[in-house]
Amino acid sequence: YLLNMESTVFIIIIIGLINNCLSLEVVNPEKIKGIYYHIEGHFGPEINSLHSIDAYDLVLASPDLGGCTPLNNDNSLNGKVVLMLRGASIIDDTISSPDVRCRFTTKVYHAQQANAVAVIIGNNVGDHDIVPMYGETDIDHTNDNENNSKITIPSMSISHDTFRILHNHIKKGEAVQVKINNNGVLDDTMMNSAVQRWITAILSTLMLLASVSLIIAGILSLRVLIHRLRIIWQARQRGLRMNSIPTIKYSSSLIIAKDKLTIKT
Repeated sequence: YLLNMESTVFIIIIIGLINNCLSLEVVNPEKIKGIYYHIEGHFGPEINSLHSIDAYDLVLASPDLGGCTPLNNDNSLNGKVVLMLRGASIIDDTISSPDVRCRFTTKVYHAQQANAVAVIIGNNVGDHDIVPMYGETDIDHTNDNENNSKITIPSMSISHDTFRILHNHIKKGEAVQVKINNNGVLDDTMMNSAVQRWITAILSTLMLLASVSLIIAGILSLRVLIHRLRIIWQARQRGLRMNSIPTIKYSSSLIIAKDKLTIKT
């Protein structure tokens, strides 16, 4: 999601989102060069732990784009930023079952084990929606001793549109390089409290009710219109029937014959 003045104001006012939402700067290739919003993960080190002036190669998680299984540990990810997909991977058939799911922390941990320096996780739904990433649960469900403290590399979440842009260019064999810096900082702490989440839920419900009300009003208006059209049509039909009744043209000379009229004086 490329930044400009209008989108910056829109996102700050409408979303007001997510903790230390720094910018993701694509420096290569030239055609997609620019700054894209992302949300820093709420676990592991801060994204500022990366050198903001350095450009890192961005590569796809392999063999599982969803990162729910251990990644290739053949030094292909060493010192690079890994691009993953939220949830199970439905792209390129990189999963054995559509039911495969895992936590954000599991994805990042697998990249960390493959010597990556950071992880970018793209949303698997929506267009510009960016999902906050929390790590309050265990990394690996098979080992309760592994927890969030095991994460030693930063991570971030991006929109599905941004993910598709990056993914498509990497799949074409183009070298994609990114920087992580402080441009376009947003704050999501105001949305992290239970009260704010309840407010968001209530507002969403009100918007839904307003939409339903508009639909109902539209249906009622349509019924009124149909009723009015029916009245007009019926009146027109009555007029046509009246016009079709034959009329008799007459004059006094036809009714009162002069030869039969006797006037007594």
